Amino acid sequence: MKINFVNLSNVLGGQELYLYNIVLKLQSIYDIRLFIKNSIFSEEQINSLEKIEIVYVSSIDYREFKKIKNEILNRTLKDDVFIFNGNRAIYLGALFPMSYKKIAIQHSSIIDQQDGVIKKIFRKSLYKVLLNNYVRLIGVSYNTISPIASKSKVSVIHNGIDTAKFYPINEVDKMKLRSRLRFEKDKKILVMVGVFTDNKGQLEALKIIENLSDDFLLILVGDGPDLEMAKAYVQEKQLLEKVTFTGKTSNVIDYYGISDALLFLSKNEGLPLTILEAMASGLPIFTTNVGGIKEVVKNNENGFFLDRNNIPENVTLIKNLFEKTSLLQKISRNNVIKIQENFTLNKNIELLMQELLFHKK
Repeated sequence: MKINFVNLSNVLGGQELYLYNIVLKLQSIYDIRLFIKNSIFSEEQINSLEKIEIVYVSSIDYREFKKIKNEILNRTLKDDVFIFNGNRAIYLGALFPMSYKKIAIQHSSIIDQQDGVIKKIFRKSLYKVLLNNYVRLIGVSYNTISPIASKSKVSVIHNGIDTAKFYPINEVDKMKLRSRLRFEKDKKILVMVGVFTDNKGQLEALKIIENLSDDFLLILVGDGPDLEMAKAYVQEKQLLEKVTFTGKTSNVIDYYGISDALLFLSKNEGLPLTILEAMASGLPIFTTNVGGIKEVVKNNENGFFLDRNNIPENVTLIKNLFEKTSLLQKISRNNVIKIQENFTLNKNIELLMQELLFHKK
C-alpha cells in the first residue's frame, strides 16, 4: 500500500511548498508516490526526495482529465491511499472510483473573493457534490472550507512550519548575514515573498516604499508574470537604491534573517506559508486581512492589518511602528511562540497522518 500525492499545477506556490514539506518528512516512514508536473520543483528539491517514486503527469489540462486519471490508475492499486492537493487535483480526484480512499486538501477559499456571484454559488454547490466522492476534505484554514464546514467529512489542519529551518537569529548574526549578502547594516528592511501577480500586490508594495524615507529598503523575493512590470516601475520611479529583486531563490531563509518585517499585501489567500515562515523567523507582520490570515495574525498583537489600496495610511503606520523598537521586539517574540505552540510542521503531519491511518482501514 502506497500513499499517493497528486498535485496538478505548473508553478511553485504555497500549496506546492506544503506538499514538498510534508513528503520530505514522510519519505523515511511511508511508501510514497508523487504525481506532479515536471516543472514545479527545483533540481535540488527533487534530489532531496530520493526515497519517493516521482511520476510526471503528461498534462494538467482539464480537457485531458480522463487521460490523466488513467495514467494514475495504471500506476496505483485500489488499496492505496490518495491525497489530492489543491483545487485542480481535487476536481480530478472526483473522477476516481468511489471505492478508492481519497482525501482532498483545500488551500484556497471555496468561495474565492475574486470570483463573481454566479461562480461563488457554483463553487459552493460543486464542493457539496465533491464531498460525496471523498472520505475527507481538509482545509488548511477555517476560511478555506467555511461554506461547508458543518459537513461531517470536513476538517481543518492548519499549515505548519519546520521550526528547525525557520527560527530567529540574534542581532550579531543578523548583521553578519547582511554583510555577507551585501546589504547595509543600518537599513530598515521590509521583505515580500511570493509570485509576482496582481493578487500578491508587489506594485502596491513599491508604492509604499516609494513614499517611505531613504533608510527603508524593500526586498522582493520571487518571480512571475508581473515581474517585468514591477522592474519597469522601479526604473521609472528611480527606486533602484530602495528595492532589491532576488528572483526565484531557494535562499528565502536568509532573506527573512536579514529583514526587520514582512510585507504581505494579497487580495485573496488561504493560510499563506510565507506569513508562518516569517513569524517563525521572528518578523513582525504587515498584512492585509484576507482569507485565513486572521486565524494566525491578531491586529496590534503579533502583526498589523493594512488596506493595500490606502498607500498614505500604510506608509504612516509602517513609519510610526518602526520608531517603536520595544513593541516590534515584543511582537517578534510573540510570533515565535505562537508558531512553536500552534503551527509546526510536525503537528501538521501528525494530524494529517491520523486522518490517513484512520481511513486506511
